[in-house]
Amino acid sequence: MKKEYEKFKEFFPDSNEVICKYMDFPELLGFLEYKSLHFTRADKFEDEFEGRVPKSFEKYCCDFYKYKRKIYVNSWSIFQNESYAMWHIYSKKYGVAIKTTVEKLNKALFNSGAKLYKVKYVDYNKCDLKIDVPSFNIGKESLKNFFLLKPKFYEYEREIRAIVIDDKELPFIDVAVNIESFLDEVIISPFADNWFTGLVKDLIYNRYNMDFLKIFCSDVEIVRI
Repeated sequence: MKKEYEKFKEFFPDSNEVICKYMDFPELLGFLEYKSLHFTRADKFEDEFEGRVPKSFEKYCCDFYKYKRKIYVNSWSIFQNESYAMWHIYSKKYGVAIKTTVEKLNKALFNSGAKLYKVKYVDYNKCDLKIDVPSFNIGKESLKNFFLLKPKFYEYEREIRAIVIDDKELPFIDVAVNIESFLDEVIISPFADNWFTGLVKDLIYNRYNMDFLKIFCSDVEIVRI
């Protein structure tokens, strides 16, 4: 494990890294109600670039693609500042961002076997990429994990990925988490109306009795016409 870390340390996030997850209201409600994180099966992504193998690694395509039904992903972002783009794409008008740290997320997902990785953004059209990626094991197969690479135009996402391998090929996986020991705060979308802010606070504090959570409105300034 130590040798793997030294070789691929650019793919392993720092345990103190603050991370967030942008989500719309239905996802927030499911998270609060079921106290679980939703992992999407790798072949179910809407984005055609997800898991695409760069030209430099085309010889691995067949082996990698046939195992996508056994790979499950839950995505987060490194939190340096709020991202207008991430708000707009992933939560729109009625959504939130939930914040924690890599260390807390690792602990929350410990029993699931999930591993956390930092995504690297590369030029997919280069035929001589000077990079290697960690491998993962599915049964007796050891495969390069191309879900750790994305095209450079996604750099604004600053993505951290939690990845689970499961042979059952379920449509998705929900991993139960202890929200109290795992979550630090909730930020409400800058696009939201005032009534939505009140609704989120009422749900979290009154319906779910999570008075340990801090709730803030976004710092992003939106000009309303």
